[in-house]
Amino acid sequence: MSSTIERTSAFIAERFATEFAECGSLDEFYHFLQSLPNPDEASIRGVIGSMLWVMTGRQTIRLTESLAQLLASTSIRNMPSEWAKMPFPVFALKLDGDVAWTQDLDGKRIPLEGCIIHDHTNSKYGYGITMVGYSRSLVAGETTVTYTCIALDGNITNVQSLLGTPESKANGMFDESMQLESEHLVTLVLNALVYISNSDDKGYRTNRDIDTIKRKLASCSPKKAKKYQRALNNALSSPPSIIYGRDIVIDKQLSSALSDEEKSASSGRRITCRFIVRGHWTHQVHGPQRSLRKPLWIKPYWKGPQSGAQLIRSYIAKGDQK
Repeated sequence: MSSTIERTSAFIAERFATEFAECGSLDEFYHFLQSLPNPDEASIRGVIGSMLWVMTGRQTIRLTESLAQLLASTSIRNMPSEWAKMPFPVFALKLDGDVAWTQDLDGKRIPLEGCIIHDHTNSKYGYGITMVGYSRSLVAGETTVTYTCIALDGNITNVQSLLGTPESKANGMFDESMQLESEHLVTLVLNALVYISNSDDKGYRTNRDIDTIKRKLASCSPKKAKKYQRALNNALSSPPSIIYGRDIVIDKQLSSALSDEEKSASSGRRITCRFIVRGHWTHQVHGPQRSLRKPLWIKPYWKGPQSGAQLIRSYIAKGDQK
């Protein structure tokens, strides 16, 4: 069955097709949406993201749950922004499992199904991206949309510097009611961009949605046939999904502790306990006379003797404290 992103985007594309075509630029379309009754910034960003995604062919990238969890726990501190390259000008990033969240209308945390990411590079802020997250309340059935816009210039100090904190040079814009959710999403997305652009994992292309929809169409009632036929037509006209992380297996014990890890004491001391070394990026030496550098992802791992007690505590990065 199609996801919230597909259903919402298909509805939006049909609803605003004429207005989008009549506007000469994205700025004009944005101002048009602002002129509508009771404009909501998250909804406006959602409409723009959905329109761009549909108009550019519905390119989709999926992360397995294991890969998404590891990337979400990988630090982006001091990451060169040029590492985070967009594989496509617009694409939908779909997530398997409970690895990112948003809030419903009652303020309850719900899993994020994915987000549409598009390039918003301009002369004022330079290279930047917008992330529009989509989720669906399991209780009320409403679609929840949240947005985060960040400018990427130079080294990334930390995630807060991308979200409009005083030391920020990025002039980022985000939904302030969901600070923690936005920080988590930005970390996940930027690490995903670096992973896709630089890892040996080239992704697996599949049209698995087509087979699923065909099975639903063959067994559904006449009343639902029209909905599934529309979903099938959209799937057939879209490029294959690219799945990353199929070969990544995460240790269950490590997985349960990733959100509560502790950094090691300074070197030179004898290690008597086991602790988690967080995922991070390092500069891999390569090229003629070892003169070039490229990002290499180091996955989280346990360090210390097997017999040592496990040290698991809340981790707060320096400079990330409120």
